[in-house]
Amino acid sequence: MLPPLPLALRKQQAFRRIVSVFTIIAVLISFYLSDLFHLDPWTGAFSGIWMLVAEAFPPSTGPVLPRLLHGAVESIVIAISAITLSFVLALPLSFLAANKTTPHPLIAYGMRSFFGAIRSIPELIMAIIFVAAMGFGTLPGVMALTVISLGMLGRFFYEAIDRVRQGPIDAVTATGVNKLLIIIYGILPQILTEIFDYSIYRFECNLRASTYIGIVGAGGMGFQIILSLRLMQYQDLLTGIIVVYILINSAEMMGKFLRKSFFINR
Repeated sequence: MLPPLPLALRKQQAFRRIVSVFTIIAVLISFYLSDLFHLDPWTGAFSGIWMLVAEAFPPSTGPVLPRLLHGAVESIVIAISAITLSFVLALPLSFLAANKTTPHPLIAYGMRSFFGAIRSIPELIMAIIFVAAMGFGTLPGVMALTVISLGMLGRFFYEAIDRVRQGPIDAVTATGVNKLLIIIYGILPQILTEIFDYSIYRFECNLRASTYIGIVGAGGMGFQIILSLRLMQYQDLLTGIIVVYILINSAEMMGKFLRKSFFINR
């Protein structure tokens, strides 16, 4: 006969069972409230999708294509500008938020709260705010994605800083250099790969977001795509989807190439 499990382990198993039951219940309720179990919406869905696809082929190559390409260039400009500005702001601020490098715990708490607050706002809502404040154009799109990216990169960076090994920091500190040189030679070399990875990933996210924030007038391809949908010009819509697909996949391929080029051993 096996000995009884320790009390702590029995409590842990009971807690896991309770969490599992509540998770299953939450999933089933969510499915029910979202009408996934109702058959009526599904009856005409497939025929409607087939009709939409049939009307979208072949994709348009008419006047809409130059407008979409112009929007694609705007999306690229917005994504590059936003990642550059957010990187320049996030890197120094992340050292204030990291426990290993902050001058005071209250400063770290304040910076983390700031990053969390701006990170919690969806890109589209942030774009609406900046469009209302600055008017239509690419600049509101740049500012909206800069703020969101600042929150994301700030969190990624300060978490990376807190994970660094203490040995290299102590070795640099023993030479008697100031705090700035400790950061440059003791911390940055340890997090450089992660910083690069996070920045490339966020650039890809910005490029995706820049293709739809134009819906609210913040530049990019979104306005032309939503206009084609509202006017039921499905061939133009398909062309827009193809351009977005090419744009996003090109960015991902470029990211992979840059990672291999800069970090050959990875």
